[in-house]
Amino acid sequence: MRFGETLHLASYRSIRCSNDVLTRTEAMAWSTAHIPFIMSFVLAAAALSKLVVATDCSDTKLEDLTEMYMLKSEPEIPIGLRWFYCAGLGIALLCMGIISICNEHKDPAMGLRVRKSKRMANRFAVCIILFCLPTAHHLNSLQLISITTGLTIWVLLVELFGCSSPDESFLGRRSSANTRRGARFRRGIWSLPLKMDM
Repeated sequence: MRFGETLHLASYRSIRCSNDVLTRTEAMAWSTAHIPFIMSFVLAAAALSKLVVATDCSDTKLEDLTEMYMLKSEPEIPIGLRWFYCAGLGIALLCMGIISICNEHKDPAMGLRVRKSKRMANRFAVCIILFCLPTAHHLNSLQLISITTGLTIWVLLVELFGCSSPDESFLGRRSSANTRRGARFRRGIWSLPLKMDM
């Protein structure tokens, strides 16, 4: 058996869900999307290490940095550094969306607040914004990092809120009615007969 076939079979077997098995195309997309995700994430992190020591803001002074970071600091952000940082985050988020689409998870019995298709649309819309950010040359390093951080937090909050159950309280304790409903649901699950595969 060739190495490519062995790698494909290994990735195909490693991404089985509890009840669903991904198709051959989904399995290849799932395994292939991890490489650009890691590379783009590392690229964005390397660019961020240069952005945090930039002295392009009005209230920053080169003398406030240590000697090692003085050599790395730049008075203006190069256009290439903007593209490395923003496009790196955008590609990483795009690859995470592809990985999430390939994972076929069944919706819980109590439902979801936001459907997966809408959450993926939100994620891809943020990717487009990240791809367009380097063209805003008037943004300094602090503004660039603040915008990308805000967009990342927005995607995280939408995912957390969307994956939660509409019958549960997103913040705080559950109501007594929802607690009783959840208890009845759990009792119903445990009372189902188990099928043993011989």
